[in-house]
Amino acid sequence: MSFEQFVSTNEPLIRMGFFFGVFALVTLCELASPRRVLKLRPKQRWTAYLGIVRLLFLSRRNWHGRAERGERLVAAEQLRRAILASGAAGCGGDGFRGLAAARLPAH
Repeated sequence: MSFEQFVSTNEPLIRMGFFFGVFALVTLCELASPRRVLKLRPKQRWTAYLGIVRLLFLSRRNWHGRAERGERLVAAEQLRRAILASGAAGCGGDGFRGLAAARLPAH
């Protein structure tokens, strides 16, 4: 197995490994030499940090899902318009018009 294949196969694990490695390094550095007097305990602070990370992850995931749905709807509408404009000559009857109207979402 080549290096490129290994990386592409294990990309999620590699990313998580780097994330948790940097996370552990920052945590250890903060515990070893804090730069200021801390008002909150480290457990409270890191819980808040991880909550922010989770919130960003969920909002990003939700946003990308909506964007993908929007792209699919635009592509479906463009396809429907192209089929209707071409008239689908030679297909008999109303051609693809019935298919385009029945299966693609209407706005």
